[in-house]
Amino acid sequence: MDNVLKNFVIYGDGLTARFTALWLQKLLNDSPIKVCISLVSPQNSTLPTLDLCLPPYFKHLLPSFGLEENEILKFNNLSFNLGTRFSSQMGPEQKVFFQTFEENEMLNSYPFLLQHWIQERLLNLHQKSFDFCFFPQKNLFEKAKVPKILGSTESNSLCQYGLNFKCRDLLNYLDTKCQEVNIQVFKSDIKECQEKESGDIEKIILSDKTQVELDLLLNCHPSPSPALSSKEDFDFFRQDPEKHLEFFTAQSSLTNDLKNFTDIRLSQEGFLQSFQFLKEQHVRFTCKASLSETKASSYLLKTYNIDLKKHPHQWHLSYKHKFKKAWQNNIIHLSSAFATSSPLLTYASFTFLAKQLLFLSSTFPRKDNQLALSKIFNYLSLESFNSIEGVNAFIMNHSTKQELPYPKAFANYLLKSKENYGLPIGDPKGLFSRFFIDSLIFNYDYLPDDFNPLIKYSHTKKNKELLMNHLIKKYQDSSDEFLKHSEYLLRFKPPHPQGSHA
Repeated sequence: MDNVLKNFVIYGDGLTARFTALWLQKLLNDSPIKVCISLVSPQNSTLPTLDLCLPPYFKHLLPSFGLEENEILKFNNLSFNLGTRFSSQMGPEQKVFFQTFEENEMLNSYPFLLQHWIQERLLNLHQKSFDFCFFPQKNLFEKAKVPKILGSTESNSLCQYGLNFKCRDLLNYLDTKCQEVNIQVFKSDIKECQEKESGDIEKIILSDKTQVELDLLLNCHPSPSPALSSKEDFDFFRQDPEKHLEFFTAQSSLTNDLKNFTDIRLSQEGFLQSFQFLKEQHVRFTCKASLSETKASSYLLKTYNIDLKKHPHQWHLSYKHKFKKAWQNNIIHLSSAFATSSPLLTYASFTFLAKQLLFLSSTFPRKDNQLALSKIFNYLSLESFNSIEGVNAFIMNHSTKQELPYPKAFANYLLKSKENYGLPIGDPKGLFSRFFIDSLIFNYDYLPDDFNPLIKYSHTKKNKELLMNHLIKKYQDSSDEFLKHSEYLLRFKPPHPQGSHA
């Protein structure tokens, strides 16, 4: 497939379609191309109404869309996000934090993060229910301290952040940007497709009878038009909740139980911090601030990350795409074609989209100052199916809503399991979740060989105490030494059980 590409059609109704159009226009601005968007009918719209988030991985690509972070903050009143806090699958009292599901989003600081987290656990040894957070700023937010952000919204090496946004506001902004770069938007669904003998679509006919020629169609919608879904490789996989993960929306509600804190030490540098913290509830801790330079509000959340890839024998569930392949002939499925977004899953979905767009950037070779689609594009399927494994990890602890099919099925899966590698069966109090996550967090190469097995089988109260004594014995000295020489914690001291943190 080395056809010259001039006409691109993007099918969708949301952010993925707009971002993809802007990315193509920016990438190919010196080629004679035409980019247009076909919007689905309103009754088929899947636009979420809650606040969503662009993760750091995606945010760093904003220049590739011809967008600037400060401009988006200014015109959309977006806010910063360092992660998402939600309840664990197996225990409603268990709180979990995610920065992103990508391993390389951990700021390349595994040893530092581990030592800080261990230190926190040691100082809260007898806490009834632990909050698992593999990120150093968790304590800082709880104690009303926020890292200094230099130069407006610039991130430093220890302060990666995403951007919270309201879907409709950002859509309107992106529509304006699409108009500025002459991207044509058809507010009409696809009614019919005309194909070549090869099976490639050469023309689409919209419901308003507009005909649009195309060389490449990018599907950014989870439920394609009937004109597209009639194609063979658009068959949906049968969803079996006992074997496959399902995407679902988790509703959450905020609480009015707030405590306030104000810090004006950085006001002379254009950064005024004013905080509101949610107490221990089902949703999250928040911290609001303002940048005087951009008048943007910021919304800083605690974060968490785990790696499930190293434990396939302990947690072996998989998610199947809605489509058999990530591409077919001259059709590509991007991001939202694989997931129905929710406030949490958007975080994963946009990271996935960023990886796909970066991959596609290398599949468009120049040919006589025009664009061609290389055969290397076939590898997109493999790339997509590998990336979705990260989404699996993200969903594993997504929600405690037992009326939803996946949590209920997973609970049944545990109850029926006879060979669970020493972990408790059923575990209604959430001990499974706590100690299983422990085993994942500590399963890194620089830990001793005997450490992980000890955690893996520590699901009784007695073994829990033995585990923490083991932590103290093995890591207290090294942890203190590391913290002592940590430049970061020379500025922000770890919490002390007797100290004041106001």
